[in-house]
Amino acid sequence: AQDGFFVKFKSNTDPQSINKTINGLVEQTLLKTNKPLLNKSLKQIVKPLNQYYFDKGEEIGKIFFVNFDNSELNNLAKEDFNSNYEVEYTQQNQILEIDSVPNDSLINEQWYLNKINTFYAWQVTTGHKEIKIAIVDTGIDYLHPDLQKNIFVNSIEDLNKNGFLDEGDINNIDDDGNGFIDDVIGWDFTDRIGFPFSSSGGDYLKWDNDPMDEFGHGTWVAGIIGALSNNSIGTSGLVPNTTLINVRAFDPTGNGEEDDAAAAILYAVQMGAKVINMSFGDTNFSLVLRDIIKFAYDNNVVLVASAGNSSSNKPHYPSSYPEVISVGATDENDYLASFSNYGSTIDLVAPGVNLWTTDQNNLYRKFSGTSSAAPVVSSAAALLLSLNNYKPEEVNQILKSTADDL
Repeated sequence: AQDGFFVKFKSNTDPQSINKTINGLVEQTLLKTNKPLLNKSLKQIVKPLNQYYFDKGEEIGKIFFVNFDNSELNNLAKEDFNSNYEVEYTQQNQILEIDSVPNDSLINEQWYLNKINTFYAWQVTTGHKEIKIAIVDTGIDYLHPDLQKNIFVNSIEDLNKNGFLDEGDINNIDDDGNGFIDDVIGWDFTDRIGFPFSSSGGDYLKWDNDPMDEFGHGTWVAGIIGALSNNSIGTSGLVPNTTLINVRAFDPTGNGEEDDAAAAILYAVQMGAKVINMSFGDTNFSLVLRDIIKFAYDNNVVLVASAGNSSSNKPHYPSSYPEVISVGATDENDYLASFSNYGSTIDLVAPGVNLWTTDQNNLYRKFSGTSSAAPVVSSAAALLLSLNNYKPEEVNQILKSTADDL
């Protein structure tokens, strides 16, 4: 896994001072050990989680990720940054996991559509293309015929205007000025250096503009939310008229790192997401994710996360942050799923056992876990937002006050 740590500078620290402090502390760390930078530049060692927000002077842009690719240097630098008066906090990078319980059997009906009265809801709204739903996950199989037309396309970067990522769009220029080059259909934030250990293990070594799903989980989530309807194939998503922002933060094994997930959430906000689905988590409280989540919430983004699959009432993050709608899972009989977390930090439960959805390579499968329950609630939030410009807290209260009391 990638080593490294986060550093957040205080809100009253200006960019010039931040850059000066970074230069001084990096030099100080290197002098302590007399080790060269090798092939890494200063900008590769210390970089903002989101360059766009740093350039705008936003407080959230003052979170940086530091990694020397050397544990000794990282530990020394963390101490130096932590003792600097301009720094609010430092925090070690952490590993996150997706919250799924795989089941490969296929079924011929989507029982949950009737369970949550989807067909009645569709008489009022099937969603709206302007209500973008970001899926921070393992990526999405954007070539799947039941998803392709609902995948977000960055029109400014789509140079040939054909609605796809292809060679005609690649000019190595940041055409829309958002800090990401050629991000036609989203972004891949995975950079898990050295894991897996095979060069043929997949696309995971560096950030790039191809957020293809190499695990499957993100495609399963996407299908529950936004599979096409009335197209004579496969399943129907709960919001068949939607726009899915494809933001990959997890590698081909389904594991991810906190810096990638945090940067992915910031990108989703930057690209205009109204709902962010986060079917992943960990039991460790994170200052960085707390700040990122609050920033998204303050920008009127509805945040939905899986509550975890440990059959536990212990806090689980990001679902336990107060700005996030935490979702547990139920089965076809409205019983709490055996794997689902429970307790006071859960806001809602939703169908999360054997949900039929899209899979990689134009296939379909059953999907269980609080990871599958969260997109059900994300979908309900998006349907509400297609009717009115509700605030996140209003969406939360409407969903809770209208839900069945089990």
